[in-house]
Amino acid sequence: MSEPTWNIPLPEGARTPVDVFVNSVQLEPADYVVEGRWIKVRTRINPKQQMGLGRRMMLGLGIGVYGDLKADIVDVSYQLGGRTQFATDVTVIPPATPETPPR
Repeated sequence: MSEPTWNIPLPEGARTPVDVFVNSVQLEPADYVVEGRWIKVRTRINPKQQMGLGRRMMLGLGIGVYGDLKADIVDVSYQLGGRTQFATDVTVIPPATPETPPR
């Protein structure tokens, strides 16, 4: 995969078949590939952003940082021990961004 990929870790021992859902919509198998313990997704995913203390305080006071909280929810089903398991709101690692070339 030479295009940007969003990476999702699978639990230890997870097996195929694997299904990926973004905001409750199942992705087509052509949109991702399972490589070992990782799912590599070609479809753009907007992962949750970590909030600093200042933003959490503003949110707690009701001061509008709500627009910054928009993120896709990713769920994954997989096989483990012969049974189908379902992981909700899984961790998504965005693609690495290219470094800015030196001037």
